[in-house]
Amino acid sequence: MGVISCWILQVVLVLQLQVLVVLSQNIISGSVPVGESLTASESQQFSSSWLSPSGDFAFGFRKIQPNDGFTLSIWFDKIPDKTIVWYAQTVNTTTGLVPEGSKVTLTADRGLVLTDPGGQQLWSSSLPQTRSSVSRGLITDAGNLRLLSEDSDVALWSSFANPTDTLLPSQLLFAFAHGSMLYKRTYYRNPS
Repeated sequence: MGVISCWILQVVLVLQLQVLVVLSQNIISGSVPVGESLTASESQQFSSSWLSPSGDFAFGFRKIQPNDGFTLSIWFDKIPDKTIVWYAQTVNTTTGLVPEGSKVTLTADRGLVLTDPGGQQLWSSSLPQTRSSVSRGLITDAGNLRLLSEDSDVALWSSFANPTDTLLPSQLLFAFAHGSMLYKRTYYRNPS
């Protein structure tokens, strides 16, 4: 009887370890499940964030100094400067500043939803009109935050397809995407 109990205990422990490995791989791989949320917090300079597999990039709230606000953004996480490479442009301002206590949640039907402390929506990822819903978020080692469909892991939305003021290597810039235009400014000097 003791041998059987010991064997059952070993099987249970192995199964628990496998579950822990799978869960940790999801976190390490940059994968974020639907229902996860982050809150802008003054308690630490950098609120909690979601990391890419290598840890090179992070997504979350960044405190903007000396302003009294946060941005929902993607930044280089391994360099001292923590340079922001993408940020959500909220309805109130193009700077993307939101107050402490603002929250972003990954939802199945609307993707990322950013709300102020009172619950008012400030921004959301614009998902296409499809029958697919978001199954998970994924921040890649290229710095691209992707919201993947439940059907085939196709990206329903990505930060690369919604650029702000920074382009990253491997990011394509599509002219006239989402009604935007690409401008080239040229300065000419008088040769005389």
